Amino acid sequence: MPKPLLIAIIFVAAAPIVSAQQHPSSLIQKRVTFTLAAHWKIQHQEDSATAGKISILIPYPETEKTPHSANVAIVANIASTGVTIKEIGDKVYSYPGQTVVDDIPDGKEWRTIVWSVYSSGAPYVMLNRFGCANGIAVDVLMSLPLLENSDPKWIEKAISDFNSLCETLKIDAANSTEAKVNLGEIIEMPKPNGTPYVKIKLPVYLRPEHKPVLERWLKEKRYLRLATESDCADKEGLEIWRKDWGKDFNPYYSIGDFNRDGKNDFAVLLVDLKKGEEHGFAIAIFNAPFGNKKAPNYFEGGYIDLGRCYIVYNQMAKRRLYLGVFESDFYCVTFYPKGLGYYFRDCL
Repeated sequence: MPKPLLIAIIFVAAAPIVSAQQHPSSLIQKRVTFTLAAHWKIQHQEDSATAGKISILIPYPETEKTPHSANVAIVANIASTGVTIKEIGDKVYSYPGQTVVDDIPDGKEWRTIVWSVYSSGAPYVMLNRFGCANGIAVDVLMSLPLLENSDPKWIEKAISDFNSLCETLKIDAANSTEAKVNLGEIIEMPKPNGTPYVKIKLPVYLRPEHKPVLERWLKEKRYLRLATESDCADKEGLEIWRKDWGKDFNPYYSIGDFNRDGKNDFAVLLVDLKKGEEHGFAIAIFNAPFGNKKAPNYFEGGYIDLGRCYIVYNQMAKRRLYLGVFESDFYCVTFYPKGLGYYFRDCL
């Protein structure tokens, strides 16, 4: 899947072409204005009466001799008639392998979304500011790699610079500064040393007894996150199945007595963030009782195309857990208990 324009801009490294004294401060004939941090290095810029874009390198010693870099991209253009800030921001949810960490509305014309994605084997936190007013749309994206032994002060300064940029970002001399990114709410910084990681909130649909189990396990699996309905690519197929299995059917979370011991177990599908381009995913099954359980009774990764898949416990017929594909009778597996774990067979 080709990368969206802004993502393509931000992950392409290039030598700086403009000195700090020549930092641009506007796009689209000064209809979009801003102030950039003095130490940022301009890599590329172009501008016209209808569109403009700037790509920026943020100097970061930790990225030297690595494939990683910290960047900012700013893209502004004439917006389509009638487009809203919700429509502009919602495109983030279509990026393959992304995880939305926080979505901060800011009036009718501005919005900030914090999300995460893997690139070249490392997690990045992405700070995304959107504006849409008077027929102009602007998209500002800062990408920060979270590397082993990253400098907490550098990360704190980078986020502060992002907030400062957002405070000065204006369309036709107007903006909103109510929404700021809070470091402590989006990134966990291990002390004294370690690898920072993005704080990912568990979905609200989880039962209370299942949350502690998943929290303990996922602390050691930072490349995984629980799949949610926004990951489903076949919304029509999902609605069809909900007519058969009930309106509360969740394609990525199933509860039932999978091992037939009289206690309800649960299973989840998880996004493999390292395989975002392939929509990679994994399945994990947890047997009751949960207590201090720290790992699933069954785990299998390496699956692809999460958006078309689902899990379901067939309570009415064979009382088994199934992994299937929407609108397909050709791929389905059934999970059978074996000792404390499980094995699977093809349905057909």
